[in-house]
Amino acid sequence: MVTHWGMGSLGLQAFEVDEQQPFLGYRLTQGRDYSEQTVAQIDRDIQTILNQGHEEVKAMLEHERAKLDELVDTILKDETLEHDRLEHMLGVCVGEQKPEQ
Repeated sequence: MVTHWGMGSLGLQAFEVDEQQPFLGYRLTQGRDYSEQTVAQIDRDIQTILNQGHEEVKAMLEHERAKLDELVDTILKDETLEHDRLEHMLGVCVGEQKPEQ
């Protein structure tokens, strides 16, 4: 996301060419066209994206903790769970939509 599509603080720049090379280790032998400072900024941008995603998922899981605890208890007790019951417990549609008849 950061190096191919410019989704970091460096803006709309691509830092990697999307070339497929058949030789193992080819990229390791090629030089870069950007500085170590740019590499460090790319690493910081990637870490920021990962941290934001982690925090969002953690917040969602904490918000739905009661449903998840109920799910765990049901699975431990019954060992299996039907699709409809799972949707009812979680309050969401899980998987593909059922065709209307």
